[in-house]
Amino acid sequence: MAAIKDFTRTIELSPGYASAYYNRGSVEQGLTNYTASITDLSKAIKLQPDFPDAYNMRGLAKWYLKDYSGTISDCTEAIELNSNSWAAYYNRGLAKYDLKDYSAGIIDFGKCIELNPRCEEAYFNRGYAKYHLKDYKGAIVDFNKQIEINPKDASAFAYLGYIQSDLFQFHPALNNFQKALQLDPSGTEYRFRIWLIRSRLDDMLGASYDLNNHLRSLKEKKMTWTTAVGFFLVGSFYENNFLDCAKLEDNKTRIWWQCRANYYAGMKHLISGDKVGAMGFFQECLNTKETNLVEYMSAEAEFNALKKIMPP
Repeated sequence: MAAIKDFTRTIELSPGYASAYYNRGSVEQGLTNYTASITDLSKAIKLQPDFPDAYNMRGLAKWYLKDYSGTISDCTEAIELNSNSWAAYYNRGLAKYDLKDYSAGIIDFGKCIELNPRCEEAYFNRGYAKYHLKDYKGAIVDFNKQIEINPKDASAFAYLGYIQSDLFQFHPALNNFQKALQLDPSGTEYRFRIWLIRSRLDDMLGASYDLNNHLRSLKEKKMTWTTAVGFFLVGSFYENNFLDCAKLEDNKTRIWWQCRANYYAGMKHLISGDKVGAMGFFQECLNTKETNLVEYMSAEAEFNALKKIMPP
């Protein structure tokens, strides 16, 4: 890339110029060459130890490589050098969130918002962290604020829908999933939630007709996970075959898919009136401990609600 060549030439002419390494590292990061980015940013820091932007940028590169402790260390250094670095608070919040330290993440996202009230990503991630802590009211406020800043972000409407669905507020949840789908027609996951809610509102026939038409329009040459979920919901795919699809995934994603598969299986049993069967599938979903998935959180809400009405 031309920019990398230019910065490389600058470094050749001025090997002690920290900003050239920083700029080249930034470009490398934009190209997803995170290891190369870290090398350049480390060189910039060595040449100029009081370079907060370099620490922050290196911390972000480490986050992409899932070195969350490294991200926290670098972003903390950036904040110590520049207490107004909203980006460093945001990036450190991401790392804390991914370490499931949601309370600490909320604090950092809040500081980011204090310094940059227009940072919509901070509202979204703080809302998501609050969702994990069951602070539904606080999460709804944050997602609504994100929508206020960017009314075309489908994900914010979707997460309002997830929360409202978990609170059994089906009509507003349906409205938000429909808005999300309107903004992002590729959001097949939104279609699944719409099917679930419409089915619970006694419109399974209409919901299945719409979802089936969408699935047929995809003209997939082979079954994908997405089409498997859809065809399972509309009744064109047997439950055992559907669950087997999750078991066939590779080691990295098998548990992740099993969490989702058991949630959808549980929901179909629940909608059909089989509360005992639904509880069994929701328990299997929870057993995966994939707590970051919305399916896990929804299964937990459904399971807890069923426990209150089922005999011991």
